[in-house]
Amino acid sequence: MKKLNIRPIIIVLVFCLGFWSAAGPARAGGLKERKQKQKLSVVKSRIKKEKERIKKILRKETSVLSEINRINKNIVRKRRELRRLKASLTRIRKKIRTAEAKIKALEKKKEKLSARLAMRLRAMYKMRNGEIVNMAFSPGLKDSTDLGRRHKYMTLITEYDSVLLGKYEENLSKLESEKKTLVGLKGRLESARRGLVSGKREKEALKGDRVALLVAVREEKDGRLKMVGELEKAARDLTALLDGLKGGRDARLTGFAAMKGRLAMPVRGSVTSHFGKVRHPKFKTITFNKGIIIDTPAGRPVKSVYRGRVIYTGWLKGYGQIMIIDHGGGFYTLFAHLESILKDRGAAVAKGEEIAIVGDSGPYAEAGLYFEIRKKGVPQDPMKWFASR
Repeated sequence: MKKLNIRPIIIVLVFCLGFWSAAGPARAGGLKERKQKQKLSVVKSRIKKEKERIKKILRKETSVLSEINRINKNIVRKRRELRRLKASLTRIRKKIRTAEAKIKALEKKKEKLSARLAMRLRAMYKMRNGEIVNMAFSPGLKDSTDLGRRHKYMTLITEYDSVLLGKYEENLSKLESEKKTLVGLKGRLESARRGLVSGKREKEALKGDRVALLVAVREEKDGRLKMVGELEKAARDLTALLDGLKGGRDARLTGFAAMKGRLAMPVRGSVTSHFGKVRHPKFKTITFNKGIIIDTPAGRPVKSVYRGRVIYTGWLKGYGQIMIIDHGGGFYTLFAHLESILKDRGAAVAKGEEIAIVGDSGPYAEAGLYFEIRKKGVPQDPMKWFASR
């Protein structure tokens, strides 16, 4: 047989390995660079699409406030879903801990029952080898009464064994059931976790849409002017809403007029937007604020400044989620930009009672409370009604 000359093959392999080892880092670096370029291209494409989408919104006949209101509603809804999911996760985790504790207790009980059962099985095995007959008919028997007594004892032993087996089987059944429950709970927990992650992602995407839209509005004069016009229309819509509401005729709803300069703030925080005319520093547009904005974190409770009755709750374009309270004598207070409302329409509220939760459902995507006081439909400067601090 002809001997194979492997020297050329080895030389070729060494050459190839040297080439690959030298080219490997270069290829790796080139691959990394291509991936980075691809990622950058995707990001640029997304930014371009987002800008085009926002420009379409600004060019649309439909209002910017309508789009912001729609996004805000979805954000509030998504937050509510996330709170429910978090509460569900807490409940499931509690049930899992309970199931695990039950399984642990049943496992211990199973060990004890297994030991007792093993002991009884050994005894039964001995009985099958004749010891039971020897015990029943041993020479020590005195009479039939003694035999009956021994029979009774053996019957009791048999019954005890039967009960022991029953307990063991019952324990196994419960253990199996609890293990199935635990598997099901862990499945629900994983599903809830996935839902929570997905919900958070969707909420952040919505917030990103809102910020992008507002940035575009602030940076473009046409968008800013359009939004100012829409906010003015929203203010007229609010006035029309208040004019259309019929205040209660509760005789107890009196005394608000005497509270000027004595009311407490509806929420802790600092006033960042005051009552009256406001001039935009960049576009020189002038708007009239009919209320104030109190800068305060989302989630903080809002309190009624005086006793009254809730006459309106809902969403209003340009104000987000709102609540209106009738204090009698033609006086109303309005709370807006809310995250959630704690009182139903028609509910009586006391002075200082928690009525809502601060949110960011207004047109500026910022947490805070918008607050108005009106007397027979005419806006009042709330700062003149608050007690000096």
